[in-house]
Order: sequence, then structure tokens, then C-alpha cells
Amino acid sequence: MKKVKDVVDPISEYKRLSQKLSNNFNATNVLYTKYSNKIGGFASSQNSEANSLLNAFRYRHDCILFHLKCMLNLQLVAEKQYKSLSNDSDRIMFAVSVVPEFSGLFDSIIFHSVSGFDYCAHLIDFICNNRLNKDRKWAGIIEAAKNKSIDFNKSSVATLLVKLDDEFIKFLKLRRNQVIHYEPDTATSSSLTNLRTHQNSLEVIAPRQMIDKIPSLKIMSETHELTMVFASCWMIDRVYDLYADIIAELVNHVDHNRKTISGHTFFRDNNGNFHEI
Repeated sequence: MKKVKDVVDPISEYKRLSQKLSNNFNATNVLYTKYSNKIGGFASSQNSEANSLLNAFRYRHDCILFHLKCMLNLQLVAEKQYKSLSNDSDRIMFAVSVVPEFSGLFDSIIFHSVSGFDYCAHLIDFICNNRLNKDRKWAGIIEAAKNKSIDFNKSSVATLLVKLDDEFIKFLKLRRNQVIHYEPDTATSSSLTNLRTHQNSLEVIAPRQMIDKIPSLKIMSETHELTMVFASCWMIDRVYDLYADIIAELVNHVDHNRKTISGHTFFRDNNGNFHEI
């Protein structure tokens, strides 16, 4: 039997991911300030549009972490109720009953993560190509990034996007498309007894088809069963890192493609440090 891989300290893990969320929000503030000073210019309507796109992107950030919070709360409540049951048949019935709730929250994390990349596409198109086309989703911006006949293909932003898509994002989208267009892929539950303490525990294992869609998780699953909480935290950690990479590259793009006259504007970050724009 495989060992189970779970999050050892869910509260600490949630705090760590919350800090990543905060760091990304700070980075989007830097991006907006640089864009409005170097591209949009003073009182430009472009600045308002850029801010609107960034707010939509931040919203997806929040939604992802909110659904993880719901999952961690569900785990605490379900574990407590599970341990209160006195016979095996009741435990099995209860374990089966909570699986759809975990699966629904996990799917929501997937949906918001992929949607976040679609929102990224809107932002990238606006900043790099000076166009607002909300019909162009992530697949569309990747197609443009690979199109050697346009200038965008030659940018460092395009190079990064193709790399991130090949390494992770296309696999995440496969999982999302499977759930939307074909069939649900629910988790499984396992009832484990700790022989040393004689306490029963409830563990909800991540869906097999989802694990197989993402190479890094598939490798881990060869030696371990991955819990839904572990898979969710791992995925959010990766998604937030990719969001951060994209934001940083957009900041770099703005820095190297200034359209306004250079001045001495300063931005103050969340830590109180000043940066010249």
C-alpha cells in the first residue's frame, strides 16, 4: 500500500500561500504604477482600463485562496464528525458523502486558476499589443506568441508564455476541459486507523485522472497517494508562482518600452520602500 502525502500543517500552509497572494498584489500595484507613468501617461483613459484588467486578475487570485480556505474548513469539520462515529458502516457512509464537496471545491480552484490565465491574456494583450480584446483567452495569446510573423513573437513576454504553457498551464487546461465538457472526476475517500493511538482518520484522495494530467503530480503519485488538500496546495503554489513570473515580465516589458517622457516619479510598496519609476 502506498503512503499518503498530505499537508502537515494546513494553517501554516494557508498563511504561506496568503503571503504569496499579498506579494502578487504588491507586484500588480508596481505594474500599474509603472504602466500609468511610462505607457499610459498622466490622466490617460488607458490607465483606467489597465487598472480594471488588473482588478479582474486580482479577483481570480482571491477566489482561488477562498476555495482553499473552504476546503480546509471542510476537512476540519469532516474529520471531527468522522471521529465521533462509533461503527464502521457509519464511517464508510459518511466518508462517501463528503467526497462530492471536496471534489466541487477542487474543481472550483481549477476553474479560477485557468480563468486567471485567461485574464492574464487580456492584460498581456493590452500592455504588449496595445489592444483590448476580451475574446482572446489564454489559447489565443499563446497562438500569438508562437506566430513568427508578428512582432509580439519576438518579445521576452512571448518567450516566457510559451515556456509556462508547455511546462504546466496546458495540462491544467486539459483538466478543466475534461470536467466541463466530458464528465466529473471525483475524489476517493479512505478510512485509516492509527494503530498507535487507536484514532480513526479521514483522508480524501485527489482524483486519479487529475493527477495523471499534471506530470509533477503524476510522478509523486507513483510512490504516494496524494490527498485533495495536498494537491490543491501544491497546485495553488505553482499557479501563484506563474502569475508572479508573468507580472514580473510585464514590468520588465514596460520598463524597456517607455512611451512617455522620463521623469522622477516614485512608488511606495507595501513594505514602505520607495522605488523610482
